[in-house]
Formats: sequence, C-alpha cells, structure tokens
Amino acid sequence: KQLIPAVQNPILSVETRWPGASPQEIEREIVQEQEEQLAAIEGLVKMTSRCRDSSADITLEFAIGTDIEDAMMRVNTRLQQVREYPINANEPVIEASDVTDSPIARFALTSRPPTVEKIQNFQTAHPELANALEPSRRAGNTGLRVFRLTQVYEQLGDKHPELKELLPAEVDLQDVRKISEDLIEPQFERVPGVSEADTYGGQEEELQVIVDPERLAARQLTIADVRVALGSQNKDTSAGNVWEGKRRWVVRTLGQFRDPEHVKQQVLAIEDGSPVYVRDVAEVQLAYKKQESISRRYGIASNGLSVRRTSGANVLEVMSGGHQNCPAKYLCRWSSDDHRLVNVPASGSAHVACRAPDRRQCGRLCICVALVFSGHLGINPWRGILVWSRSLDCWSCDSG
Repeated sequence: KQLIPAVQNPILSVETRWPGASPQEIEREIVQEQEEQLAAIEGLVKMTSRCRDSSADITLEFAIGTDIEDAMMRVNTRLQQVREYPINANEPVIEASDVTDSPIARFALTSRPPTVEKIQNFQTAHPELANALEPSRRAGNTGLRVFRLTQVYEQLGDKHPELKELLPAEVDLQDVRKISEDLIEPQFERVPGVSEADTYGGQEEELQVIVDPERLAARQLTIADVRVALGSQNKDTSAGNVWEGKRRWVVRTLGQFRDPEHVKQQVLAIEDGSPVYVRDVAEVQLAYKKQESISRRYGIASNGLSVRRTSGANVLEVMSGGHQNCPAKYLCRWSSDDHRLVNVPASGSAHVACRAPDRRQCGRLCICVALVFSGHLGINPWRGILVWSRSLDCWSCDSG
C-alpha cells in the first residue's frame, strides 16, 4: 500500500516525562495545563492525550495541507506558555510523528559473531568437535549461528573449554547504549522522513541519593528540604566580572556536581551552630535507572535501535534514504583535535572507519548491528551487518 499515494492529516506528538509519577498526577499537573494551551492552535482538528506511569503523550492532528514545520513552531510557542512544570518533570518533546505508530525498522546491537571460516578452522584443529559444530557452521543467519554455538558450549563446555573462543565477546550494554545514542542515532535522524531513532535495552546511569528517614527526622528535616538544597546548589553561577587595566575577566562560581563526593559535602541546614551535610542523612552512589525495556536476540541480552518515520512519509522512500545515508555509506572520522564527527562519502565497498579520541574506550571486542526491516513494507527484507571494532578502531559494514 506504500506504492499508492496516501492522504493523511499531519500529526505532531508531544511527550512529557515525569519519573515516578502516577497517571492521575501527570494528568492533573501536566496534561490539563498543556491541553488548555494547545486547544487554541490554528488548524488543529483532533487532540488525543494518553497518560501512563511516568509519562504522557498528546497527539495533535491538523487539517490536510497544514505545514508541519509551521505547526511545530506554533505548538512549541503554546507549550512555552504553560505556567510551570513539577520540579523533577522533564521538558516536553515535540515529534513530527504519531507515538502509536510502529517503528519501520529495528536494529539489534550484539557482539560480533564468529565467521564461517573461523568455525571451519576450529573444526580442522579439533576434529572430535567437527560434527557438533556443523549445524552452527551451516546456519544462514548470524544470530542462529551464535545460538547454536551457545548450545554446543553449554553441552560440551565442561569437557572442551576451548569452545569458548568461538563465542562472541561479552560487551557492556551501557557502553553500547552510549555509542548508539552518540554515534548511530544522529546518523539516522538526519535521513529525510525519519522522525526519531531510539535506543533501548541496557541501563542508564544515574546518581542516587538514598535518604534515611530516621536520620532525617532526628534533624527535623524533610525530603523537600533535601530536594530544594540539591536543586539550588547543583548549578554554575555567574559572579560578575573583574577589570584589570584594559582586560575584563568574567568570573563564574562552579557549583554543579561532578561526582558523588560533591553531593555528600552539600550543606542542608545549620543545627546548633553545626552544619548538617547530605552524607549525615543519606547515602550517595552511582547506580542505574530502573530498566524499562529488555532486548534479546536469540536468547542473548543486547541493545536495540528503532526508527520511526515522520507523519505522512512514505516507508519505501524513507528506507531508500536510510540505505543511502546509512553509516556504512560514509567514511566517519572522529578528529582527536576538535572531537567532531566528519562524514566523507566512501567509494567501493561499504566501510566506515571511526577513530575514538579516548583510548580508554578501546578493547578487543566488536559490536554488530543487524538490521531487519519490518515485515509491513510488503517487500522481501534484507539484512546488513554493521560492525564496530574497538581493537582496530574502525567501523566496517557488509551487506548480504
């Protein structure tokens, strides 16, 4: 049906996140205020809101022929007129797509699988394991190959520990998530017709302040006192300027938290002439946010990446542009001088080289991105393998 021109109303989505809030709280404190402002937008045909745990979505449908960019500016202007948001609520995010639409493409980010040649060489070196490894060697899908190798290792690993060298290297899902968010997502979001690229799986790092209610009550303090103190002190502030002859020096006071120790040393109150620090009433630690999604490929935990199209965009045209603008079609070099990512078209086979300025990120592991298009395209899906090699400091991509 993507080959037939479609007439569809332009749609914008507004998402607002408030971690830990119930749907009722979000509706009362956020959505009702936003709806009051958005209802008066010119050209609006239909407005639908949906509240769930920790977030809310408002879908705005405009009249046919409405310029989507102009509508986005009007929506943004109206949202700026909302009086205020709760303290720990995020700013609303506007997307030129319907949040209820399914992604048109999904990516699985996993460790680089062993090649068929590597398995063949292993069979030659270990003929007693040749028959057990034959189904893995003959697997036409890389994920199925890894799955079968894992099964063989579980069955024979105790007697043949050398099988472990055929398994993909273990990767840190948090590192992979950051790589995807910093490098891969922006590349796809620049493709015409792509509204959003979103990485899921793994966990996001956060700084946690775990308050002890008894120690807090003993000092006659509340959670609100801790929140206000941390919120007011976690920022850099201008301290004016100083003139020295013909030179003017701009002074800033650095107060933004850089590590957990800075948080522990913050003063909450003065009790009998002695300061009460955060460390006196709470434990401060680096941890991870609550995991909201789990991504697995053939039973192995991995990260994932989904791509959504803009409202009214043709799927075939978007995927064609995605193939042409895929990182595999560019030579990407990360300059260690200015830390910029420079894209240069690469000729011949699809290879992408990427040098990381931070050598600590290097290790002997690779990350593969297997791209599988959604079945609703109405065409036979194709696959591509996008590999990031830390040991070689380069991206490589093979299509097949």
